[in-house]
Amino acid sequence: MEKELDITHYFFSEGWLKIIDEVTFFSKKSRLVWYRGQNNNKASNERYPLLSGLFRQPFSLEEILEWEEISYKRFLENGYDLHKTDNQWDLLYLMQQYGVKTRLLDWSESFAVALYFATRNWQCQNPCSIWLLDPLRLNEIFHNLDELKSMSKMSSFLEERKNFTKSMALSPRMNTYRSMFQKGFFTLQGNTKQGLEEEENGILLKEHVLKHISIGPDLRNDVEMFLELSGINQFTLFPDLTGLASYVNQWTTVDLMKKKTHQETKIEVCKMFRRTPRGKAVWVEDENTYK
Repeated sequence: MEKELDITHYFFSEGWLKIIDEVTFFSKKSRLVWYRGQNNNKASNERYPLLSGLFRQPFSLEEILEWEEISYKRFLENGYDLHKTDNQWDLLYLMQQYGVKTRLLDWSESFAVALYFATRNWQCQNPCSIWLLDPLRLNEIFHNLDELKSMSKMSSFLEERKNFTKSMALSPRMNTYRSMFQKGFFTLQGNTKQGLEEEENGILLKEHVLKHISIGPDLRNDVEMFLELSGINQFTLFPDLTGLASYVNQWTTVDLMKKKTHQETKIEVCKMFRRTPRGKAVWVEDENTYK
């Protein structure tokens, strides 16, 4: 009797394909799209608000501004031999990329990159989030600008920061390999403790400039397949020895698992099927694709 093999997990689920449709539609109707991934591991209300690291702290605005100035000056002075950066805005971008709490919020031009960060260390207690943003519309609505904001090399971040009342989409210089490979951009948070989705009475959500996608644990297999097909892993996003070491560990583990599975199933002699909402469906490869 011919052995049957369930290969449902070889295919994208209908739930995942619906998400891809939503993401694709948003990208087609927008001039430009940025994506942000959040794992929501310890979020009390299922998802984190779109707050920068600096403004997530439980302090008053005055205390936050003081923290910002102290940490900025310490990074500048203590690390100058390492970063050799005099431009105040370039230094701020560098601080964000290496984990200092700043008023910047990370975004990427790549949906796959955002998906990687949303599911990195994801504990599946809460659904993870992918946020989609049209940054040009954000600047148009909040600042009457029709472009991303580029900060002048001559401008002073420390002097100007008290005048930031609303969030703004920035066009930073790609000053590290990480920022280049992650296709990174930033929104600059204004002096408010509101998440981007709450600012100005939630106008960005109301105007469909900002969109939230929830990804539950049932889609974990879809995410892993999508990232693999997209060529996204630790080394592509962190192109250094640490990223390479993490990638090698993961790749070796997955490769040995695949080898074991192939040896045990002998897929070539099995009758393959997949489970769908409409019932069990036999799967046969299209032989024309081998010609």
